[in-house]
Amino acid sequence: MKEYDSPFSSFVFDSNISDRSALIRLIRRGWANRTVAQAESRIHHPQKGFDIQSPEIKTLKAILTEFTEMANSAQQKPVIILISDRGYENHLYEALAPHLNT
Repeated sequence: MKEYDSPFSSFVFDSNISDRSALIRLIRRGWANRTVAQAESRIHHPQKGFDIQSPEIKTLKAILTEFTEMANSAQQKPVIILISDRGYENHLYEALAPHLNT
């Protein structure tokens, strides 16, 4: 994860003797929540939607394109279900629509 996940933090993921302390676990949880919020704000704006130039969205588009090509080559109809449960409204669909309508 360290190599491919930009918000990765060994402080959050690596276990050690400090895990026995409730206070340290609370600090680590707070650190993790802050890190996730920072990573999310880098790729998604509540009003503007997803940054379509972000590596995460570019990767998702590439996965969708490859999946669609594989299904089409097998003469199958690709079915993609987008579940947006984090308050993104229809922003994920808006970012991916050109790759869904092929």
